[in-house]
Amino acid sequence: AANTGRIGVAFDGMVGARERPFDPGSAPITMAQVQVMADLLADLCLTYSIPVHRATCLSHAEVQPILGIPQRGKWDTSWLPPMAAPGDPIEVGDTMRNLVRIAMLQVAA
Repeated sequence: AANTGRIGVAFDGMVGARERPFDPGSAPITMAQVQVMADLLADLCLTYSIPVHRATCLSHAEVQPILGIPQRGKWDTSWLPPMAAPGDPIEVGDTMRNLVRIAMLQVAA
C-alpha cells in the first residue's frame, strides 16, 4: 500500500547491520552516500513536483509512525553517520529532509 504511486530510493550499505544492540555492519552508509541521496531526492522532488514534508518524503522507519501502516522491523533509516546508535526515525528523517531542501536550493541557484 505504501509503495503504490511512490518513488523508492535505497542506500546500498549496512550489510550485517543490527538495530539492537547497534552494529552498523561491515559496510555502513557514509556521509558521501547521504549527500548523494539528498541530491538525488532533491532532483526527483523538483522533477515531479513532490513537496518535501513528512508524509511525502520519508524512510521505511517513518512509515508506521507517520502513515500508520504497520511495518515488519523496518528501522532503516533511523541511523545516519556519525550517530552512535539509531535515533528517533522522524528526527532522523527531518535531518534527511533538511538536506534535501538544501540540495533543492542549490539546484535552483
